[in-house]
Amino acid sequence: MTTVRFSYQLTDPATSVGSLTMDGQRAAYECYHSNDALAGFVRAVIALMRGAPQAECVWGFSTGEGGLRWLFTRHGDDVTISTTAFRRPGDMREGRRGCRRTVGTCNLMQLAKEVRRELRAFMDQWGAEEYRAQWRLNDYPVAEAEMLDKLIRGAKVEEPPQPEPRRRKSHRKRK
Repeated sequence: MTTVRFSYQLTDPATSVGSLTMDGQRAAYECYHSNDALAGFVRAVIALMRGAPQAECVWGFSTGEGGLRWLFTRHGDDVTISTTAFRRPGDMREGRRGCRRTVGTCNLMQLAKEVRRELRAFMDQWGAEEYRAQWRLNDYPVAEAEMLDKLIRGAKVEEPPQPEPRRRKSHRKRK
């Protein structure tokens, strides 16, 4: 069985470092307050647990910096995880090629449990209020952590409500 280790640490106010190691292959990236990195990673795992064939999230992209796109591809009970590093924020939006690397393949449930373990350890260390104080723009992903836990336990999880589509305002004058 593949050894999987997920780590996420707040290093400075509004800065964190996240990493995923699978059988010695490690992908790590520094994340900034402009990006809700932890919640994005958890949402990607939730999407896979709900049966999505693929999910992704992006870490980084502070002003003038690059970023890391995580791509999760499901194959039955397993998931292959790869990353693409971009030097500048616009590179991904403009369709430029980044530096792609496969981190590895592991059992999806094993990955979900490892992410849940780190979420719990993180909450024990920081708590939701201190996380918000340190991270500044984003709250600790409480709802996502609860949903992931329910999916791991096999509980039925309702679809989150979808936002109402925005209606375009008419610019015509009424008579």
